[in-house]
Formats: sequence, C-alpha cells, structure tokens
Amino acid sequence: MTEVFSIVFTPSAGTTIELPSEIGRKDCGHYDGGQRGDGTFKISVVGRGKKSEYVVLSNDVGHTEVEGDSEILGTDVADETLWYAVPRSAYGGGE
Repeated sequence: MTEVFSIVFTPSAGTTIELPSEIGRKDCGHYDGGQRGDGTFKISVVGRGKKSEYVVLSNDVGHTEVEGDSEILGTDVADETLWYAVPRSAYGGGE
C-alpha cells in the first residue's frame, strides 16, 4: 500500500502549506457560489511522498516569472490571479 496525501485550501499569499514531493493531481475552482465566480476559490492537491513546506504566492495572469522550483497550483479566472507555491527553503525560511 502507498500513503496518499491530499489537501484542500483557500489560497492566501504568504501562507505556508505542506505539499507532497510527487504531485499526482491539482484542481481549483469556485465553490458555494455558482458559476459567476462569487463563491470561495479553493485549490486541491493530491500526491504521495515526503511532504515539504511551501509558501503560497500569487501574481496577475499573463506573462509571469516564478522561481524555477515553484509548483504552479492554478488560476482564478474570476479575478485573473495565478497561484503558485515556492519551497519554504527557497523563500528564505530555511530547512
């Protein structure tokens, strides 16, 4: 048997989350508000392997530069925001 890790969260820039080393699936969308984008935006990540701390960051949709070891989490099309996560060690949090 293999242990599977899953997390569902509402992103907020600067927060710290744990993500697995092998990400199998990522999804995002608005919930509890219909299709107009007025619900709560949530991201889900499923994977396995060792968990590491990441810092959640955001940027405007379009041409964006992110750190090379970032994990792209998804886009919120309602407010045109790109969400991504940077390893805490690369963000200045040490490890």
